[in-house]
Amino acid sequence: MKRVLFVVMLLCSVYVFPGWSYSEPYLSGYAGGAFPHKSDAADNTGLAIAGDLSFNAGVAVGAKGGYWFSEQGAPYLGLELDLNGHFAETDKLSVPVGGITVNANVDADVTVVAFTANALIRYPEGPLRPYAGVGIGSFFGDISNGTLTVLGVTTQFAGADDTTFGGQILVGADWLFNPNVSAFVEYKYSMANFEFGGDVGLDVDYRVSQIYVGVAYHF
Repeated sequence: MKRVLFVVMLLCSVYVFPGWSYSEPYLSGYAGGAFPHKSDAADNTGLAIAGDLSFNAGVAVGAKGGYWFSEQGAPYLGLELDLNGHFAETDKLSVPVGGITVNANVDADVTVVAFTANALIRYPEGPLRPYAGVGIGSFFGDISNGTLTVLGVTTQFAGADDTTFGGQILVGADWLFNPNVSAFVEYKYSMANFEFGGDVGLDVDYRVSQIYVGVAYHF
């Protein structure tokens, strides 16, 4: 499997806005839903078959820690490390053949775990602070416990996994309840191109939207 190495950032910062003083860095946890988009899928065993792989929605969970550059005079800039996992299911593989589309029902568990470094910008004034960011990192994908049904014939497959490089964009807003606790809501769009071997034998251009809420503790 391909490996991606990261430089881990230090977590320390303090920012003051009118009326309140609070300290950072922060740690947070979050949960919500993952909604994979229809993905381009191509056979990688030499059969030259390509089509679309669709998914059902799943659960998303994660944890992250961050650092805002307040002491450096740039409270609107930040960095964070994000560990994210989501769990969906495959639904259907659609392949055009001779002018018609053949649909195969695919029922398999999907697990994607991402470890990313995100660069952030925010509006730092007041308790409500919208923000946005971009990130890159390592994405692990696993398809397992699967069945493939074509024209009424069902075949079981064990699955396969892959680790690759990927990226994401995100937007959100957090609300500071007191100097140490805030809550946030966030949307994240992630992308990674997996090469599944084994008895899956597909290259999948994976794309997923996630929406979740979380709580952060500021040190």
